[in-house]
Amino acid sequence: MLHIAGSGYLVLHIVGEGYLVLHIVGAGDLVLHLVGAGDLVLHLVGAGDLVLHIVGVGDLVLHIVGAGDLVLHIVGAGDLVLHIVGTGDLVLHIVGAGDLVLHIVGTGYLVLHIVGAGDLVLHIVGTGNLVLHIVGTGDLVLHIVGGRFPGVAHCWDR
Repeated sequence: MLHIAGSGYLVLHIVGEGYLVLHIVGAGDLVLHLVGAGDLVLHLVGAGDLVLHIVGVGDLVLHIVGAGDLVLHIVGAGDLVLHIVGTGDLVLHIVGAGDLVLHIVGTGYLVLHIVGAGDLVLHIVGTGNLVLHIVGTGDLVLHIVGGRFPGVAHCWDR
């Protein structure tokens, strides 16, 4: 378990860890590279911009509240539960994951690119422009309130 509070710019590279819990509060910009680890629980509150690269890990639970812009790249993960509230723009790329539950509230521009995942439950409330590109998932449940589609929304079955 790692607790970080009130830091400036932060870069974390974590390779081959077991179960990992990260609590980060009031940090500046954050870059996190996580490769080949077990399950991950990340709580991020009141941080700057976040760039998160996750490759080949177990299940993920991400709680992100009051951060800046977010770029999340997740490749080859287990199940994913993601709660994002009150952030800047969000770009989320997920390739080859298990089941996904995404709760996204009050973000700016939102781009979701999801390829080859299990079942997907997506709740989006009060975002800016919304771009969806979803390919090869299991069951799909979309609940979108207050998002703006600039003419780009693609959902393809397997």
